[in-house]
Amino acid sequence: LAIVTQSELTEYIYDRQKKINLLKKLTDEKALEKEIHNLFMRQRTSDKKEDYRTNNLWLFDDRFMSYDKIFSEAQIKDIFPNLIANTKRPDILSISIVSNSYNKEEITDIVIIELKRPNEEIEPSGAETQLLRYSRYINENRENSKIRIWSYAFLKFDKKTENSLRNKDYNRVLTKSQYPIYYKPFNTVNAIVNFVDYKALADDAENRNRTFTRNTSSSILFETV
Repeated sequence: LAIVTQSELTEYIYDRQKKINLLKKLTDEKALEKEIHNLFMRQRTSDKKEDYRTNNLWLFDDRFMSYDKIFSEAQIKDIFPNLIANTKRPDILSISIVSNSYNKEEITDIVIIELKRPNEEIEPSGAETQLLRYSRYINENRENSKIRIWSYAFLKFDKKTENSLRNKDYNRVLTKSQYPIYYKPFNTVNAIVNFVDYKALADDAENRNRTFTRNTSSSILFETV
């Protein structure tokens, strides 16, 4: 964000809060998967270069603001043929690349996201299987240079969901919401699987946005002085 003007940055800060407020409105069973998907990133996004203004991956983690490549299905077939040949395409696949090339050897990190309809009847085991399968096909035959994969599944939690994740020894990150964020590393496929309740996601994003706003406002003040 160093190249962003102060006015652009101020507008962006307010826009982040609008996105969080919209996410809060979508955390009920009437919300459609398409609506949630489009909040994070428009469906059928082209393979053009993206930036922090054209996706909301920061809602998951602010470190993803710098991701600037979103792959179309045609490119995924070329770069990760095993992924397309053996499983359906993830809901969202965003990629961080060290250069402006689409050479798969230069890919360092990937974000994979599965968005489930906000319904308490959906079990986490199916989403975990999907995310690990994606990771395996991406990192197949890459013993010495595995891509780091950040994978997320979003569900509407209840106590059964939480107990299922605790039974599998998932780690917890507390939020202001009723439910924590659960995560677990899977070293064989070089992936971290995160399970997040939609309301917990909104609360976590809002908390991070307050920190982001304070830090950014201080920087703007410092630059002005």
